[in-house]
Amino acid sequence: MVKRKLKPIVFMMMIGLCLGVSNSYAAPVVGVVDPGANWASTLTGTATYTFTNLTGSSIAPMVALDLGFAGNVFNLAHTDIIASSVSSGWNLVTLGNGTYELAILGGTPISPGSSLSFSANYSLIGSALTNGGTPWQQYFGVVYAGAPFLSGGVTSVSTPEASSLILLGSALAGLALWRKRQLATRNV
Repeated sequence: MVKRKLKPIVFMMMIGLCLGVSNSYAAPVVGVVDPGANWASTLTGTATYTFTNLTGSSIAPMVALDLGFAGNVFNLAHTDIIASSVSSGWNLVTLGNGTYELAILGGTPISPGSSLSFSANYSLIGSALTNGGTPWQQYFGVVYAGAPFLSGGVTSVSTPEASSLILLGSALAGLALWRKRQLATRNV
């Protein structure tokens, strides 16, 4: 009986780790950045940003988003949101100093359960990869067409961190040893 209950729990934990589930976001919007496979070893590239309006009956559609690129992490002269990647009906405004605003003009608001995605060219400052943190923890603000009206948070990276992969490997090894032990006790 315990074996049947344990498998789904372990399975869900493994899926969560593989998908890069992180608690470094603000509700009711999750901001996830996919900087590509080589982001830890390269200073330039293109990243995909996805902001998901979480489901729930009390959350209004998202109608605007502000995103900032910190000048001590990004080379602001070579970092920008790619205008052609922004959804139709959404307007991209450069506010200056690495801050951008995306606002709906005539398109569809981002309803609960839906996402707004776009791409950005980035250029990191050399120390951004060696300062112990991640350059992809960026602050963002959200405006809704109703309650809660304003929200914000910090983006998280979509790729699993090394510690998550180690934890996943340890869990799989432990599960394999547990299963081997169970099979050995049945055969005795």
